[in-house]
Amino acid sequence: MSQTAHEIILVDNGSDDGSVEYVKRNFPFVRIVENAMSLGFAGGNNGGLESAGGDYLVVLNNDTRVSPNFIEVLVNCASSDPEVGSVGCRIIQEDGSFRYGPCYANMAFLVPLFMGTKFLPERLGRLFCEEGQCTTNCATAVLYTRLALGSAGGFDADFWSDWEDHDLGLRIRLAGYKNLYTTKTRVLHAGAGSFGSELSKERYVRIVRNMLFTYVKNYEAPNLATRFFFFLWVILPVRHMLLVISSELGRLRRRPSQDATVVSRRVYAALPEAYASFPQGLRTIMRKGANVQSHRKFSDLIIFSTARKRWVI
Repeated sequence: MSQTAHEIILVDNGSDDGSVEYVKRNFPFVRIVENAMSLGFAGGNNGGLESAGGDYLVVLNNDTRVSPNFIEVLVNCASSDPEVGSVGCRIIQEDGSFRYGPCYANMAFLVPLFMGTKFLPERLGRLFCEEGQCTTNCATAVLYTRLALGSAGGFDADFWSDWEDHDLGLRIRLAGYKNLYTTKTRVLHAGAGSFGSELSKERYVRIVRNMLFTYVKNYEAPNLATRFFFFLWVILPVRHMLLVISSELGRLRRRPSQDATVVSRRVYAALPEAYASFPQGLRTIMRKGANVQSHRKFSDLIIFSTARKRWVI
């Protein structure tokens, strides 16, 4: 890739720790978007994306360290095909594990039973070493093309955080673009940069609610009438049970930091609360879903048959 001008934008979500002043003093070339209050991951990143120039826009978490070839590899992948809408890469935790990355699907389900557990670590590691198309990319470190964002829109601010990237990736696919995953570069991710090391009850409720919003907004009507209800009443409850088992096994081994997800025990009783929060924003999400469906380019069958990866996210 030839020498290219870059711009760096720091989005500050109403922090009060002096970080804005520190960046202004030590990195004057960084442009800062200052929000008076926290707009969440979705709203904060939307402000940064809207203020950015260029054809390729990279979203990067505040607790990551990139490889020297990070931007070059992502831009080369994106520019290789005009149908590419996003490019993700290997995201590796400090302990060498894979927790976030490309999202795959099978039979129109984005969430397999084993997500968030350590039941299939070897399979998970192998998948994160495979190049190709995926259903959506993780926004911990991802490139979006301006054309794709123009067609699909940005992150849904109503999600605030969690699953906003899966929702956006699906909308990019629905708009007719591809999501690619490359292993040619990597990002080290400390994790817990914004939320803390333990999954809280409040965040768990939001994650489940946003999962449901993602399906309602992006599914075609036949899948809402069939697969969505199976997901709601079978997959999510079983996944919740496995999450509890995995977390307790980690505590028994006294190595909770090595589990895929460490959860507060308050989370164990949070599933009914998560389900109760879902209807509160349903009307708004359904209006957005009607707009998404009116502009879709591909059927669910085409989208979920691409990059099928046998029930692992």
